[in-house]
Formats: sequence, C-alpha cells, structure tokens
Amino acid sequence: MFLERSEPPPPFFCDPVGVAQCDLKKYFWSITLFVFTIAALFILYFSFNLFIFFVMANAYSKIQIHIVFAVKFRFALIHPTWEEELYKYITGIIQNRGHKLLAINGMPDHIHILIGFKPVEDLSSLIREIKKASTEWIKSRQLTRSKFQWQEGYGAFSYAESDIKKVANYVINQKQHHAKSRTFKEEYVNLLKEFNIEFDEKYILQDPE
Repeated sequence: MFLERSEPPPPFFCDPVGVAQCDLKKYFWSITLFVFTIAALFILYFSFNLFIFFVMANAYSKIQIHIVFAVKFRFALIHPTWEEELYKYITGIIQNRGHKLLAINGMPDHIHILIGFKPVEDLSSLIREIKKASTEWIKSRQLTRSKFQWQEGYGAFSYAESDIKKVANYVINQKQHHAKSRTFKEEYVNLLKEFNIEFDEKYILQDPE
C-alpha cells in the first residue's frame, strides 16, 4: 500500500468554501503592493529633487555663450516684419529654461544669441529646443511660403566677463555689421578661426544639392 504525498497548497490557495474570502485577500495584497510601489517611487523622486536642490544651492557659475546658427541652406527666410516676434519667442524659451538672455539679433539667413548659460542642462539640448520650438512657431503662423528649417549644427563661443559688452554690441548691431557686405559664411569662418577651432570649410555649412 502506497500513500500519496500531499503537495503544499499554491499561493493564495482557496478551498471551495472560502472562495469569496480568498478573492478579498488577493485584492487586499494587490492594493497593498500597488500603494507601497507608489510610495517608494514618490520617496525616490522627492529624495532626488532634494539632492539636486542642495547641490545646486551651493553651485556658482557665470558662463556666457555666443550661439550662432543659420537657416537651412542659408536661405533668407526670416522677414523683418516678424523677426522681432521671433526673437521674443526665442527669449521666452531661453528664460523659461533658467538661462539669461543678454542679446539677440540676426539677419534673414541666420541668428546670433548671447546668453548667460546656467548649467542645468547641456547646451545642445537647449539649442535643439530653440530650433524645434521656433520652427513650429514659424510654421503654425505660416510666416514663410517655403518650408522653414534651421541648418543642422551650430557655433558656440564662450567669452570672459570683460568681453560681454563688446560681444553684445556686435550681436545687436548685426544689420550694420553685414551692411559691409560680409556674408554669414565669412563671418562664421572668421569666428571659428578666432577661437582656433579646427574645421573643414566644405562641411561647416550645408549647400543645396
């Protein structure tokens, strides 16, 4: 005669008599697990933000950056009738992300932005957002007959505090500067050379195919 070995009941085992009670236990433990998960995530999020607050509270910086980028193929699409609105919109993007706008101006085919950069994000993310949001702003208002796009890439040049007034004036007086017949490409190449940045002139600016 052989006796069959009884197996232990599975988790949340329910006998036929107590099915309703067992379902209630399952529901209770599911809700408990969910609540503990949410609480743990909240504590983690709060702790991370508290850490960032204390780190940033003791972080001091003054980074001034001159940003330059062009309309795709350097097409003259930024019209004088709405360029000021565009500059105000871009100013809002910069300030809402925690940076300080020092000067902004440009020409129909390119733009110059001088900012006090706060290291709360990387520079490429800021410029990517400026390009993306401003392109959507231009398209939504149908301000150009042809498709508007910014050229890929950008130039970014840092300056000492003693140079900021001179650079700000340079940005503000873009119209007068380019009235001397200097093209954007010549201006851009000159900036790269001034900062001893290595480049291949064939690739720095994209031309139509």
